[in-house]
Amino acid sequence: MKPTDMKNVLSFVIVLLVFSACSSQKSATTTSVTSEQLNKLLDDQSFTFVARQVNPQGGRPRFLTETFFNLTVNNNKVTADLPYFGRATQATIGSEGGIRFTSEKYKYEKSAGKKGWNITIKPEDNSDIQVCNLSVMENGTASLVVSSNRRETISYDGTVSPIPVK
Repeated sequence: MKPTDMKNVLSFVIVLLVFSACSSQKSATTTSVTSEQLNKLLDDQSFTFVARQVNPQGGRPRFLTETFFNLTVNNNKVTADLPYFGRATQATIGSEGGIRFTSEKYKYEKSAGKKGWNITIKPEDNSDIQVCNLSVMENGTASLVVSSNRRETISYDGTVSPIPVK
């Protein structure tokens, strides 16, 4: 084999590897839930939002490699365990620094959006969190904006899916 043929084969293999890596990354970020299933999950208030990226105000976006940062709505309860990067107007004593809360008394509103649904969650038994606005697309990707009384507003990008069975 000539050296130029060997370079062409090597270039082809490298291009093939790059394309296969890109296609597997795309499939890993989308969910396998249909639009109808997703609509039912949102109606039943039984879903989990898993954050993949955090977007603090005035800061750079940060990708999250862990899958345990989430907001879960299930059994008449909202539970959040999300990281926080930003400014606080009041110190939270005994807090671990993230947005962590459980609310059993909240208002839940679902409305149709442009290409999906808008969910508004207002915890009534939490003095810090004002509202969580979740915009869900038909393919399962979503954006969550959390407004707080003591901290700057922060947003997250991720996916909505059924609650994983443990």
